[in-house]
Amino acid sequence: MFNKLVKICVFMLVLVFVCAAGAADPNYIGAGHWDTATMKAYYSSQSSSDHGAINTVNGSGLAGVHPNQTHSVALEDMWHSGNNNGSVVRTAPSGTSCCEYLAYDLGKPYRLGTTWVWNYNQDGATDSSLDSVTIDYSVDGFHWNTLGTFSWPQADGTTEYAGFAGPDFGELWAKYVVIAAHFTYGGSFFGLSEIRFDVPDPEADPSTIPTYPPQESWDFAGDLSFFSNPNGAWSYGWVVQFDDPNAPQNDPEDPLYDPDFTFRDSPNTTYMMLYDNYFVFSGTGVSIPFWHFAPASPYLVPAVIGNPTNQTVLGVPPGRTALHGGVNVANPGTEDMSVVRWTAPAAGDYCVSGTFDSGDTGLSDYYIIQNKTTLLLSELNVNFGKPFEMTVTVEEGDTIDFVVGSGLDNAGSDTVPLTVTIVPGPCEEPPVCPDSLWDLKDNISFEENPHCGWSYGWIPGSDAENPDYAWRNNPPDTSTMILFGQAYTFSGVPWWHLVPANGSMVPALFLNNLTTPLYGCPPGFAAAHPGVTPADPNDPNMADVAVVRWTAPATDDYFVKAIFYQGDVGEVDCYVIQNASTVLFSQLEVVSEVSYRSYLTLNAGDTLDFAVGSGVNLGSETTPLDVTIYTEPTCQDVGVFYPADLNQDCIVNLEDFALLSQDWLKCNDPGDPVCSLIEPQSDVLRVDFNGYNSEDVPSVNNTLMTASIPGQFGTGTFWNGLLVSYATPNTISSIYPGPTLFLADGTTDSGVTVTLTGCDLADLLGYGDVFGDYLLKLTIPAPPEDPNAYITISGLVPGNAYNLAGYGSNGGGGIGAIWTANGVGPLNLGFGVANVGILPNVIADANGTIMIALGADPAANIIVVNGFELEGIINSDPTCTEINRYYGTDLDQNCYVNLDDFTILSEEWLNCNDPQGEGCTLYNP
Repeated sequence: MFNKLVKICVFMLVLVFVCAAGAADPNYIGAGHWDTATMKAYYSSQSSSDHGAINTVNGSGLAGVHPNQTHSVALEDMWHSGNNNGSVVRTAPSGTSCCEYLAYDLGKPYRLGTTWVWNYNQDGATDSSLDSVTIDYSVDGFHWNTLGTFSWPQADGTTEYAGFAGPDFGELWAKYVVIAAHFTYGGSFFGLSEIRFDVPDPEADPSTIPTYPPQESWDFAGDLSFFSNPNGAWSYGWVVQFDDPNAPQNDPEDPLYDPDFTFRDSPNTTYMMLYDNYFVFSGTGVSIPFWHFAPASPYLVPAVIGNPTNQTVLGVPPGRTALHGGVNVANPGTEDMSVVRWTAPAAGDYCVSGTFDSGDTGLSDYYIIQNKTTLLLSELNVNFGKPFEMTVTVEEGDTIDFVVGSGLDNAGSDTVPLTVTIVPGPCEEPPVCPDSLWDLKDNISFEENPHCGWSYGWIPGSDAENPDYAWRNNPPDTSTMILFGQAYTFSGVPWWHLVPANGSMVPALFLNNLTTPLYGCPPGFAAAHPGVTPADPNDPNMADVAVVRWTAPATDDYFVKAIFYQGDVGEVDCYVIQNASTVLFSQLEVVSEVSYRSYLTLNAGDTLDFAVGSGVNLGSETTPLDVTIYTEPTCQDVGVFYPADLNQDCIVNLEDFALLSQDWLKCNDPGDPVCSLIEPQSDVLRVDFNGYNSEDVPSVNNTLMTASIPGQFGTGTFWNGLLVSYATPNTISSIYPGPTLFLADGTTDSGVTVTLTGCDLADLLGYGDVFGDYLLKLTIPAPPEDPNAYITISGLVPGNAYNLAGYGSNGGGGIGAIWTANGVGPLNLGFGVANVGILPNVIADANGTIMIALGADPAANIIVVNGFELEGIINSDPTCTEINRYYGTDLDQNCYVNLDDFTILSEEWLNCNDPQGEGCTLYNP
């Protein structure tokens, strides 16, 4: 019996040594061989704390001997992500885009070989097995390589599941490995049971580990890693600030006593404690990683946050990093501040730039601190963005701390997105203020207001002290302009804005320094946004006006060019106002691009205000604004050239002579039998009436909607030319906007004017969409007092003949009208008769006018007109002088290009009308 017990004890002791040796076996990592003291396993999300990434390497659920080890079907033995049907897109630590990821820190670099993988093996849920994955690896956590993208077979969901041979690293060095998962087999979450990394040569020569040159620049967001802390030049932590007279920093008997310390005003980061706890928090249902101290709650405690997803989480936009200040609830006299520290690798000057952004709604304190005590920036109790750029001189080992603390509201919603970029050398000097050319988008500053002649502000849209003031009918009084006092960052770009900083209905000016449009503003442009006073957003008298002001630095002649572009879809009112009172330009209810150009003589101190107000719809009103002001404009800026400057490059030279030579001895006088007339454009003017009601404003400007499509007179230019709203009168006039249009008579161009009278909208009659596609309707009193509505076409050639085509409703045989034009007709386009038709040979009267009288469709006593076409008829062969059309090289406009034109060119030979050229004088416009 004793011998038997001895044998049993010896066997158990040997077994213990064998197991211990197996646990320390360095020939593979994972599958139960995992040292939690030196190795870490990370996840992008987990369904609960029992289903983390550690389950994929700790051997849980494995039985048997490799390569015949089988895995259990128990959920608690595996990694199980949070629910993700593919809507959450993440960026893995390696930079690969995916849905979920696992990341492994092996503790030190190894030369990895083959792998063995057990896919997600939960009974009845193997559709959450990883299908498509990308494997990335790194030796330092900064420089990453991709092993490849692989399709893994689905687990079988049985206790006999033995896994499969995974990717082979081919003895590449790696300390960090990332599995970026793209797809499952249709499951609502992502999962993995276990993975094993083989190490063929545990004693491999470490001198063969790849090395990389040291960093030459630093980016907090790009460098942020949750693998290690410190992380290169960066370290992440928190510091406790005391406001308690008995606290160490306020106790003269305590060795930590600092007599100059003032709570919140002068924080001291000397005693920063490093975070050593990485965790993933599911904020608003989407998991993102934190550096954090325990407990792992994101609220009321400091943290460093990364958001690698495609969704905003806890106030952190996609792809951004952030700091979260903390409130010590147990000790109200203390404040926990979150810190990101950069340690200088070498002495010298460094340019430090970035932004503390507005994230969550709570108030926060922002600081930049050098060597733990010297304040470089301090902004207290704010929730707006704060950009910064500064040159900092450091010695090797000096520190720069970027700190976020809680404001006085003691709120938990203190997340502050933070960008920091550090590059060697001093920051570039700000550009010198211009003295001859001012460009708003280039000169705009968010550091000071005014700046370089520009100032930015707003004015109330109502005048409570003036009972006779009529909003919008009179231009705004910009003498009451109030300067914006605080710049901040919102949506990743800088703004001047009226507080509150996150309001969308308040006046503002911003610069889109992104590479994509923002709120209708193209990249590189500034944009003005008018506002509506939040107290009463429905009262148009309370609409505020955004203003950009330029002040003349000296008495001089100035060329001014301002373009108000269409940005968002709402209507705006655009003004240019001199000296806060003289209106130089005014356009109301603008839904398209409008521009202003002028030469002005201004005295020193004179002002030009470029103002944007709300239109009647009080909607989305971002207006990109491009303003340039010159004292020495080029001829191209002004658009005025010498006649012989044929290529309009501001100088007359051989290039212009070459153009003239091409047309030498050509003739465009049809009176000469050997000449041929320059072919006119054979466009037919088409007008398509598409109106809209004020409650249904289209997202495009109909006056710009032209298209060349077939019609009754062949292919021509359709012009959706008349914008009609509920608020407009029944008489509407609009001019064809171009491009320049020549009818077949060769003379009618973009000066054609169309006027409507006696017409209404179908929606006013209550028919809704039945007639909502057509512009002209006759209201129904029965019988109508005036049975006619009129379309008047002006700007035509007096006495010339035209063909006129009419359109009733869009559907054949629909309700229409009876047409008569200058006595030609009637043309019945009524119900059941015809939907389209032509009135031939209509003669324009002595004023160049054709009046179309529209009688009601007898079937319904309603007028429906969708549009018309106009085609000119050539009655004779006009000369080029008669039709005012010449070759560009016909400088004397005598219908020939010959020596007379060469003489004109010779007189201007090498003349220059570019004032920036030496010896040149501007061609007087």
